[in-house]
Amino acid sequence: MKKMVVMVGLALTMMACGNKTNGGGEVIDPRHVEETTENDEVTLDPEDEKLWNETSIEARVNEIYQNLNGEYAKKGTDFSKFDAQYCTMDYLDLCEQVAKAEKGKKGTDRFFLDYRPWDNRLVMPVKVNNVRPTLLTGNKAEVFFDLTDAQGLIVTIGWSLCLENGAWKVHNFHNGPNDQGGMRKRMTDYLEKK
Repeated sequence: MKKMVVMVGLALTMMACGNKTNGGGEVIDPRHVEETTENDEVTLDPEDEKLWNETSIEARVNEIYQNLNGEYAKKGTDFSKFDAQYCTMDYLDLCEQVAKAEKGKKGTDRFFLDYRPWDNRLVMPVKVNNVRPTLLTGNKAEVFFDLTDAQGLIVTIGWSLCLENGAWKVHNFHNGPNDQGGMRKRMTDYLEKK
């Protein structure tokens, strides 16, 4: 009888805590629960589980800027190469739509005239400081960090991240924490106007 009371008590406690289940009684890890669209992934494959921590996000930011500084030191920087290597497929598709829309446009009618989200037009090389990652739900995270350029100027940059093909990829760029919508919003606004 005591065991039954304990079991009922545990069951009521779990229900009161709001644990979600998948219908089979297994508790769902809250990282895997999110509102989704057709293309969103909501579960992590075993390889991605290894990356689901703030340390891996900080390491990814440092890796990208080490490569960016290395490219700059060699011959200057091809930002499209960094987009292709470090951005999500969805972000690249949006960039391609914008590139098609601006084809034939001149001067300030072009969106990518001043596209430099990786270095925010800083004087290279840059140094990464104060990396602040936040794990969200499913395969998503965000990170804000400070970049210090060769002349000592400091700017805060943010990225929305998705786990894609076994790596953290940039899904959106933000010019600081108050940049609502970021680069993706600016691109979709451009497409709506053209």
